[in-house]
Amino acid sequence: MEDLKQLLKRSLIYGTPNMSVKTALEITLEENIRHLPIIQGNKLVGIASHKDMMTKRYEEEPCQTPISAIMTENPISCYSHTPLHEAAEKMLEEKIDCLPIIESNGKVIGIVTSSDVMRAYIERVATT
Repeated sequence: MEDLKQLLKRSLIYGTPNMSVKTALEITLEENIRHLPIIQGNKLVGIASHKDMMTKRYEEEPCQTPISAIMTENPISCYSHTPLHEAAEKMLEEKIDCLPIIESNGKVIGIVTSSDVMRAYIERVATT
C-alpha cells in the first residue's frame, strides 16, 4: 500500500456547516462512523466527531444548534498521494484520530482513521 487513496473503502460521507448537530449525529450513527467531515461547496471547512456531538454543552437544543458551532475548524488533512507512514506520523504528532483526504485540487475524497492505518500496517506485517 503506497498512499492514502488506496485506503479509502467507501464513498465520502459528509455534513454541511448549517446542518443541525442532531442530523449530523444521526448520520454518524446510521453510517457507523466516528468522524464527519464538514464541507461547504467543495471545500473542507471542519470536522465533527461523534464524541464531540455527544459531550458538548449546547446553548440551544442539539436539533437547533448548527454543527458549525461545535466542529473543529480548518482540520488537519492530507493529500491523497501522501504515503501511509507520513499520515501515521502526522496523526501521532498531532494526536488526532482521523485525517480528511483531499485531492490536489482541494476536493475532499474521503477520510482515513487511526483504525484504517492500523489495519493497513497489520496487513503489511501479515504478508511479510
